[in-house]
Amino acid sequence: MKPRRPKHKQAPPLEVSQKELERALKEQRAYVFPDAELERAAFPSGRDDG
Repeated sequence: MKPRRPKHKQAPPLEVSQKELERALKEQRAYVFPDAELERAAFPSGRDDG
């Protein structure tokens, strides 16, 4: 008898703080990171959004 594949579980809803929402709306970027350090890691040469 073949082993049954586990069913996909739904991920919990994403929680975003009010502060983070306000920062995202002000900056109007396509990507929002929880802190500047992670953003620098993702975009080491900086960002030129225009």
